[in-house]
Amino acid sequence: MNAASRPLSELDQVDWASLQHAYGEADDVPEQLHKIAAGDVGALSDLYSNLWHQGTVYQATSYAVPFLLGLLGAGNSELLNWLACAARGASYHDVHQIYDDPAQVQAPEYQAVIADELHWVRVTRAAVLAGADIYRPLLLAVDPGTRGMAAYLFSVLGRDCPQAAGWLAGGLGDPDSVARASRAWALAEFEPESAACLSLQSMLSDPQELPRLTAALTLAHWQGAQAGALVTEWLLSALADPDLGELFGQLPWDSGEPMPQEALAAAARSLEQSGLFASAFLARYERTS
Repeated sequence: MNAASRPLSELDQVDWASLQHAYGEADDVPEQLHKIAAGDVGALSDLYSNLWHQGTVYQATSYAVPFLLGLLGAGNSELLNWLACAARGASYHDVHQIYDDPAQVQAPEYQAVIADELHWVRVTRAAVLAGADIYRPLLLAVDPGTRGMAAYLFSVLGRDCPQAAGWLAGGLGDPDSVARASRAWALAEFEPESAACLSLQSMLSDPQELPRLTAALTLAHWQGAQAGALVTEWLLSALADPDLGELFGQLPWDSGEPMPQEALAAAARSLEQSGLFASAFLARYERTS
């Protein structure tokens, strides 16, 4: 077993009752992990609720990650998505402080709570990051949805996992259009690489629209105004597509990611073509309103 993962036989080595999650003591986590191992779909939903509650993570989250790494099989895209969510989790009080009294927020006790929670946010992300070598083979899984979700997880880890850029770029010829599109867009979270740029340029001629679009988005992010006219052309074409939302919806990751219009707006800024894209956005609005 990979050093980053732990078998369920070691669950009793963790004092779960001393750890906290969204609803208090985490002594229910071992049972949930056993249920996940047995294929209980509802147990994973419970794990979202108490260990990644509305985007926030806790002490117990970081302890659960190694056991979930041990449960990762060849086709468990749902667990990959959970790990991606955990890796980009936040501190409850850091997120919610805007709703509290400013004087209370500035109190040393409040700030100490935030600091402690942010520590566990970092520890949780590090625990997910430690599983990089476990996720790598899943980029080649039989199930294309798993391949796409593995690419998404690496995009969440981004530059904290620089070796993944080469792993992603090496599979841009994936036979499944959604999986190769997932790889192409995931690369936007890494440092630009010349070989990957060439592969993405080739994808602008892909017979499928989604890989063309995600390749264009990443090239816009990497190359900015130097990306070339074809990148701008494909992105404007996407804005004119009435099924743009459905097109993006093919990507196998969490719906919390930016809406396609937001991704295109970011690309427009990178391309220094905000005026041109503003007209296209207006035309889209007029067509759909």
